[in-house]
Amino acid sequence: MAFREKDVIRSFSKGVSHDLDNLLTGIADYLQLSTRTSASSQDRDRFLANALKISRRALALNRDISLLSGQDGPLEKNSLFTRVVARVVRALLEGSDIRYRVDMPRGLWPCRVDTRLMDRAIEHVLVNACEALAKKKDGLITVTLRNRSIDTGPLENESLPGIHLDSGRYVQAVIQDNGRGMDDESLCQIFDPYYSSKSVGIKNGVGLSLAMARAIVHRHGGEVAVDSRKHHGTKLIICLPAVTEESWYENRFDRG
Repeated sequence: MAFREKDVIRSFSKGVSHDLDNLLTGIADYLQLSTRTSASSQDRDRFLANALKISRRALALNRDISLLSGQDGPLEKNSLFTRVVARVVRALLEGSDIRYRVDMPRGLWPCRVDTRLMDRAIEHVLVNACEALAKKKDGLITVTLRNRSIDTGPLENESLPGIHLDSGRYVQAVIQDNGRGMDDESLCQIFDPYYSSKSVGIKNGVGLSLAMARAIVHRHGGEVAVDSRKHHGTKLIICLPAVTEESWYENRFDRG
């Protein structure tokens, strides 16, 4: 266990160092270009805009690290989970080359979430699903939401590791792709920060990805589990506690 923890810390440190080096180098390069006397006013504006864009990515990385370390600010549960999922799915997949299907029936229990954080969590999951479908002509992503009531122990009828919830009402989201899937070794490390079964790109690094998604779900009192087989796709399950105060739902969510 100690070796495993050291390996995770080592990978995390290397990943953060890699990303920060790329980001800071990009900022410095664009700032240096903007100071050239030969640069036109239009070029200077473009260089400075690019430097600003990269600096915002660096700020986002810092916020992700703060969240993983438990130092992020308090949750602001200002939206419904169903609305966040629908919005992010449309933004990422509508108009793309990837087929997708959403099954979100009426009567789902209200589940309130922090819009800013949950947007990032669902986006991380969907981006991973899209990457798993790279070069696959018949790629398909399905997003299914259901109510789940738990009396005792793990989620009923789900024999997946990682789902251990107290009794109560939950909203379950299953995001599934028919991509390349993962072997057992990759599956065991999928939530490690900066772990990836893909090669590290010079431009983007590996990123925090599913580690971020799980951290955000945990902050909301929920759980995440992944089921996958090599060449048979991947299924990621998110369970979040539902709100029991129906009057709160009626009064608070008349807005979009």
